[in-house]
Formats: sequence, C-alpha cells, structure tokens
Amino acid sequence: NPETVDVTIETTGGDMETVTLTETGDNTCVFQAMISVEAGSVSQENGTVDVAEGETITGTYIDASDGFGGTNVSVTDTAGVDFTMPQIGNVQVSFLDDSSATITWITDEPCNSTVVYNTTMRDEMTIDELVTEHSVTLSGLEQCLDYQFLVRSSDAAGNTVEDNNGGQYYTFTTMIRIYLLQENMDSDPGWTITGGDWEFGQPTGQPSGPGADPTAGFDGPNVYGTNLNGAYAGGSTPYHLVTPAIDCSAAMDVRFSFYQWLAIDANDQDEAYISVSNDGTTWHDIYMNPASNLYDFAWTRYEFDISEYADLEPTVYVRWTMGPAGTGPVGGWNIDNVEVSYAA
Repeated sequence: NPETVDVTIETTGGDMETVTLTETGDNTCVFQAMISVEAGSVSQENGTVDVAEGETITGTYIDASDGFGGTNVSVTDTAGVDFTMPQIGNVQVSFLDDSSATITWITDEPCNSTVVYNTTMRDEMTIDELVTEHSVTLSGLEQCLDYQFLVRSSDAAGNTVEDNNGGQYYTFTTMIRIYLLQENMDSDPGWTITGGDWEFGQPTGQPSGPGADPTAGFDGPNVYGTNLNGAYAGGSTPYHLVTPAIDCSAAMDVRFSFYQWLAIDANDQDEAYISVSNDGTTWHDIYMNPASNLYDFAWTRYEFDISEYADLEPTVYVRWTMGPAGTGPVGGWNIDNVEVSYAA
C-alpha cells in the first residue's frame, strides 16, 4: 500500500506547519501533498503557511532509507517567498519584414518571455529562459497583413504580468516582398557562361551511382547545371554562370536565394562557390562548398543576406563558379528557382 510521510514546514517569520505527503502508488517513492501559502500574520498549525515578502520557507522530513545505506536521515529543502509582480516596459517591434517580426521588451527582474499574437490572438510563443531583456521572433507570418499582440512574463516564483497596451493590444503590419529577380528555369534565361561546362536543360541523373545528378529541377524539368549528361569537367580553369545585372537601387536588406543539388569531389580539391558583385569586376564570395565530399541527394534551399554588396546598387550580379583542380567523378552543380528580393 502507498506510504505516508510527515513534513515539517518552518518559516523565518515564525510559522510552523505539518503536512502529510502520500505516496502516488505502491513503491513509486514519489510523495505529494498541497498546502496553502498566504501573506498574513503568523498563526501556527492552522493549515496555512503564513509568510511575508522575502522570508524563507524550510521543509524537513525524516527519510527512513536514503538509498545509500543511511537510515532515518533528516532531509531539508528551502524556498524563498516572492509576492512581488515583475514590471514590463519598453515594448517594441524591433525588426519587421514580410514574414517575421521581432518583439522586444524589458522587465525589472529575470522572467520568461511570451508573445500572444495573430489577427485573432490565437497563437503564442514562449521562451523559458529567465532574462530582463526579452526578444521573441515570430516567423511564418503572412505578408502585408495587420497583426496584434501582447507580451507576458513570469518570474521564477510564478508571478505573472501581462502588457496588452491598455487593452488595445500592440500592432504591426508585415511588409511585402518585392522580387528583383525571380527565375524558375521554365525557359532558358540566357545567363552568361564563361569557361564552359555550364548548360541549361533537363539533367539526366548521370553519372550513375553516388553523386549522380537529379533527373529534373526542383519544381520543373529544367536547371542550369554543369554537364547535364555526366560528371562535371576537370581542369584548372574555373567556369562561371553569371546572372544579368540586377537593379537594386531602390532596395534595402536584399536577400538572395536558390535551390541546389550539388555533388563535388573535395578530395580532389575541387571547389564550388558563389560570389556577388556590384560592378561586374570585384567579386565577394558568399558561399563555399564544405571541405569534404558533398553528395546533396535532395534539392536544398539556400538563402543569403547580400545587403552589404547589393543595397542601393544599380548593377548587382550573382555568379556560380566551379573551380576544379582535378576530374570529379560526380555530377556537379544543378541550380533552380533563383530569387533576389527585398521587403518593403
């Protein structure tokens, strides 16, 4: 049968109570009970732990067997009394684009962070870490849509405060994404190829075995790829695929994304890298294949922040380069769904 144990509860304010804990089941070794804790004047053994802010509560029981050979061992634990509600201030939307928003605020003591949001306040996001400077990023939002939100924080004692902007809720409107380049490879866009090997069309799944090309693009038949009918070419001269000039003169926080299927023989010191230029002469590398063989057997989306090189620039170029030192026995690089965009 489940056992019981008496726990003596004492406070630094002078209260003393006894509570009997009951085991949750036969031989579970887990004991439970509840007793009220209230702010007020001390009255011993009245079934309520009477405390004041800042006091310490100590619980003590005698453990018949501590599992390490000890018997009738006195065991204690303590807890502080905290009735003070945390205070929230400086609620802001510190970042906003077409699909995400970052909400920040401060509290006067360490607390967790919760944002309740959406057009009907039905979604919630919580970060459990106790901090005084709070930051919660909401993602997967719809573009060009009005959202409302409130913030909530709880301290270590469970005291919870909520700021709903006086019942009016805080609000933000997501931005809209503007595409300066959006190429899904349905037809040949006629980009610049130098050094050979890059071509447009449908890949054929060659060469067979590990590291093969796909047999189609990400969401259609075509790609730009290196030798769509076999392994990529060897040699010491890099070969490039370059977009036309992209006008980013009205754009801020420019993003570049694309899908790739890449198989490369890094053991032969082969390289695949992406560069950005705003003059067609000086190139800045933003991606380099890992220093190991890469067999990317699924279409994978990559996104890059190219604002450093592209913001407010009238001529921006993106370049894919294969720079093999040997002869890679694998399919090489295939790209699809290339986009350059910004939120406004």
